[in-house]
Amino acid sequence: GGTLAIAVENGFSLEFQHMQPVILERMATYFGYQAITRIVIARTFEVSETPPPAPAKKIPSRNRTVITEAIDDGELREALQSLAETLSHPRT
Repeated sequence: GGTLAIAVENGFSLEFQHMQPVILERMATYFGYQAITRIVIARTFEVSETPPPAPAKKIPSRNRTVITEAIDDGELREALQSLAETLSHPRT
């Protein structure tokens, strides 16, 4: 009739909670009796050890013009040029 305390990363605690009956059943099968009858979940917050992705490289203005020149539709070309200018000069 023991209690098992488990630390679960954020985002997985709900899934783990739904799996409790299966886990308890499998542990009882493994031990041959109900050694564990209750599971206590401690939610933890783990900081990722991987560094954040590098910011995307900005395309020089001359390259944006070359890219949009190949578009036949004038309205689409202007819209894309406007978007490129907006992205190259973001608001602060």
